[in-house]
Amino acid sequence: MFKHGLLRVINIVRFLGGSVIIEFSVSYTLEEYCSIVGDYCIHVLQEKDREKHLEKAVNARYLVRPLRFLIRTVASIFFYFKKREMPVCEFMITESDISRKTKQGTLTVSWSELTEIYQSSEGLILIDDDGGLPIPFRCISSTEKDWIVEIYERARSIEI
Repeated sequence: MFKHGLLRVINIVRFLGGSVIIEFSVSYTLEEYCSIVGDYCIHVLQEKDREKHLEKAVNARYLVRPLRFLIRTVASIFFYFKKREMPVCEFMITESDISRKTKQGTLTVSWSELTEIYQSSEGLILIDDDGGLPIPFRCISSTEKDWIVEIYERARSIEI
């Protein structure tokens, strides 16, 4: 179907009265996976720090590098096993949900199930209660990224 490391991107298609669909297939690289997941882990730790009104720990510059190293080490091990189980992920993103198809099966998450979208230097990670769906920027255009964020924000505003 798709060669390892290659991807196919179908741009946003808008028809008058029609729907928007973004489809792509991705084989993550270790570097982008560790960057997206690592940045998100640091973000979560910093948010927890702020919630506790602490100005030390993760916010201290001297601890960020060792934390990144630790997170990268753990993420690399996790990546190895995940890559064996899911070498290629095929995404379909619509106005109602996000579907990820792998050889393990299809996971479908509605926009209302997402709790957060985090943007790192390498991509987005769509977070729900069970984990996250990393989407590298090499797979989507900036217009598609903006649309994804817009749909998420619209779903969040409906819930409130």
